[in-house]
Amino acid sequence: MLTVTDNDGLTGSDTVSVSVQPKPTPYSINTTIGPGGSIDPVGPVNVDSGGAYTFTIAPDLGHEIADVLIDDSSVGPVSSYEFANVTANHTIEARFSPLAYTVTASAQPGGSITPSGDLPVNHGQPLSFTLAPGAGYVIEDVLIDGVSQGPLTSYTFSSVTAHRSIQAVFTAIPSYTITTPVSGLGTIEPAGPLQVTAGDTIEFTFTPAPDYGLGAIRLDGSSLPLGNTYVLSSIIADHTLQVQFLPETVLNDKKPPKVTSAAPRRDDIQARRNTLISLHLVDEASGVDPNSVSIAVNGEPIYQGGSADYTSTTGICRRYGSPADYAYIYQANAPFNFDHEVRVDVSACDAAGNAMAPPCSYAFATEMHRFGSATEVTPPTIAAGQEAPRTVCDRAGALWVVWHAGLEGARNIYIAGKSPTADTFSPPVPLGSHVADQCHPVIAAANDGYLYVAWQDKRRGNWDIYISSSADGLTWSTPTSLAPTDTPPRRTNLPGTDRCRQHRLAGLAGQSGRQLGHLPSQLQRPFRHLRRDRHRHRPG
Repeated sequence: MLTVTDNDGLTGSDTVSVSVQPKPTPYSINTTIGPGGSIDPVGPVNVDSGGAYTFTIAPDLGHEIADVLIDDSSVGPVSSYEFANVTANHTIEARFSPLAYTVTASAQPGGSITPSGDLPVNHGQPLSFTLAPGAGYVIEDVLIDGVSQGPLTSYTFSSVTAHRSIQAVFTAIPSYTITTPVSGLGTIEPAGPLQVTAGDTIEFTFTPAPDYGLGAIRLDGSSLPLGNTYVLSSIIADHTLQVQFLPETVLNDKKPPKVTSAAPRRDDIQARRNTLISLHLVDEASGVDPNSVSIAVNGEPIYQGGSADYTSTTGICRRYGSPADYAYIYQANAPFNFDHEVRVDVSACDAAGNAMAPPCSYAFATEMHRFGSATEVTPPTIAAGQEAPRTVCDRAGALWVVWHAGLEGARNIYIAGKSPTADTFSPPVPLGSHVADQCHPVIAAANDGYLYVAWQDKRRGNWDIYISSSADGLTWSTPTSLAPTDTPPRRTNLPGTDRCRQHRLAGLAGQSGRQLGHLPSQLQRPFRHLRRDRHRHRPG
């Protein structure tokens, strides 16, 4: 029975049934934490029946969650876990493992790296390597993650925190060959070919046979001082060490080669334009060194070196014979010019090193132009005794001939001309009518177009030089003496032409060998009145 009284004192009662149950017992969740991480919160944790609870799992630095077990069953490497509607006791276990990285170690051919391969390394752990070159190789470089570190023999990763790589690079030690050719009787020690590595040093010894001596030592073609030994140091290339042993008789030879039997010969003339040039180089003692021979024609090399055949830009030269007597024959590609001086220069040494000093040089001349049929200049009416002809071409191309004719004591000067298109010469014109002896004329064509003729003249009782000029070869100025009027008569001679066939008025006013048209102004004064002379006459 339940009786209830309110505030006013009134009461009431009724029958009530009350049921009482005991409070439920909470459930427990236990936690287990492996090394390398944590669980939050740390158990045991009480949870009411039907309640829920969440746990957070976190790895320490350098670790990772390996697995999470709920009631000993794996739920994987989760970072949190919720227990929902808890109706029983539970367990949660977190397992952790260190972070692992791979270090890849490799070596190129020529050496090794230890350890090698794909190497696992825990986070923060060190790892060391040793590098070693193989025979004939050196360490060229060490690459860490592809970046050059130089030629190291060891390397240590002090704390691995990521995937890494190390690579060893090797290179072969350079190898060189030393050859030691020997000519003559003697030995070289050590004898090649020799294989050496970069930086090596070798000492060579030279031993001649009896009655022989050292003639030459050459390294790569360059002569070395003579001596019984030679040291080749710090080798960084292939080399040829050549030794020449010669008989003592050759070593005592002091005479150089000489040129003989040249054809054409020195100072020959009228050599054919297509002539072969041949010569002999003779050295009977030690013999001609063929590699030293050099021949030039007109300054152009036509033979150099020791080959039997030598082709130049101008022709081909062939060598025959032996070192005691080499013959060289040269054929030019094209004929030489007419009336051309051909100069030949020859230089050589013998096997003993005696050089031609100075080199042999000589010259010859080729044939002159051939002339056509003869053309008569003087008609039969001219007096006998026609002599001393001289010629000149003026600037128009006309050919002029001057000469003297008559008996000695009564000779006179004549001139005749022929234009480039004419077949015959003009009638001869005498240059004076004086009864005195006049002879040995010379003629010149000046740049101003005038012709000048000078000759020996005896009208004053002894020999003087007279001169006359003409603009056309027909009308001539009055002959004028080159000697002043107060100069006593004297004997004066006119020279002939020079070998170049360029006719010159020589000996005029003391200027031997000068062309009249090129005389200095002060020496042209004696001739100026010849041009001002308007009294032209046709000498008879």
